[in-house]
Amino acid sequence: MAIAVTVVAAGAATVILRPRSGLIDPAAIDPRAYFSEAEIRRAEDFRGVQRLIGVGSLLISGATLAVLALAGGGCQGGRCPPWMPSPPAPVLRLLERAGEKPVRGGALVAAGISVTLTVTGIPLSVWAHERAVDYGLSTQSLGPWFADLGKSA
Repeated sequence: MAIAVTVVAAGAATVILRPRSGLIDPAAIDPRAYFSEAEIRRAEDFRGVQRLIGVGSLLISGATLAVLALAGGGCQGGRCPPWMPSPPAPVLRLLERAGEKPVRGGALVAAGISVTLTVTGIPLSVWAHERAVDYGLSTQSLGPWFADLGKSA
């Protein structure tokens, strides 16, 4: 029921907030009118590597989730691939205990997954941050940046 209400509300908002006189065409803008060739080239260099870092982060997160899903109980009973190690006994006990109180256990497991994904992404995140500092897009040093990263996990 909640999903249906959400879909109806989103549809109504789309109709109500749509411009009355039709869609507005974007203005054509030439970046060279505002930036030099060197600045445009520098932005393209930054964007290219940052995009690769972003794709790498997605791959690492996806692989981490796959390992957690398979090793976290999804491959019990001998169905694990040969390369997949079985989870340590303490982890299995924690997962069993989490199942005893589903709401609290689910919240704790979700928090653990969030922290795990953050930790596995640290190397590429640091690289992306350092590039942003080098290009003048961030002025934050690593100490406060790590503090913010910890808060976001």
